[in-house]
Amino acid sequence: MIGKISTALEIYRDKGLKRLIVATILYLIPDYLFVKYWNMQGGRTLTINNVSAKFHMSSVSELRAFEYIKESEKVLLEDIISELRPDDVFWDIGANIGTHTCLVAKKLSSGIVVPIEPYPPNISSLKKNLILNDLDAKVIEIALSNHSGFTRFSQPKEDTPGDQWPAILPNTLEIDSVRASSLVEVEVDTGDNLISKGIAPPPTIVKIDVEGASPLVIKGMEKALSSEKCRLLYVEIHLPTKEKKTRPSVEDFGFKPEEVLALIGDLGFSINIICERTADLQIKAIK
Repeated sequence: MIGKISTALEIYRDKGLKRLIVATILYLIPDYLFVKYWNMQGGRTLTINNVSAKFHMSSVSELRAFEYIKESEKVLLEDIISELRPDDVFWDIGANIGTHTCLVAKKLSSGIVVPIEPYPPNISSLKKNLILNDLDAKVIEIALSNHSGFTRFSQPKEDTPGDQWPAILPNTLEIDSVRASSLVEVEVDTGDNLISKGIAPPPTIVKIDVEGASPLVIKGMEKALSSEKCRLLYVEIHLPTKEKKTRPSVEDFGFKPEEVLALIGDLGFSINIICERTADLQIKAIK
């Protein structure tokens, strides 16, 4: 209750009484009615730096994911869009429902987008969003890591497209220690293997958001990332927190945050912090 009151006071202070009344009305409307409304409208539109893409809202989880990404990833998306060149090859590792994939593909004229996502409900929504935006991109339906084979993967019991929590589960954690209710095995491979097998072209820009497993992804594509062709790397480094664990951090995979930064630096990148939050660090690495 205290949190809701403080949020209301903040809206009133920053936006005024009219905005507070609107926010209160919206808060009282059940999420599923919003889902129905946006479906009738043909989806939600997200515009970043004059680039627009539409997204299906087939479930409450997708709606919440869209709203979360719209707010928390806005600065990151603005930076990515502003850095794009017409012929870039953009790898979206941890593509989720495809917000980054679709916006980047809309911007590129002759480039390629490579979305990589292992969670089936996200894959389904991602493909729908590609079709909705009349975009052609091959979805690679595996998780990236530092080895080939299979690995433990935690996910919700119910299919929830847009869910932020499905993730590779390190051997140091059990299923009941993260916000998930089922455990499956998913196929994994390295980024360098995808290139050597001809599955994907070498990237010029890479975005990694994989719930703590980012150092494994980086280790598995050191050849691609160290190439001069790869000029930009965006990484969300998930940090350990004192609160109840909801997802793995880099430390659960055996890396301290500063070791992940050193790993990136050793590949020839200079590092800038886009956003620092309690649970994660958004990094932009440049050559």
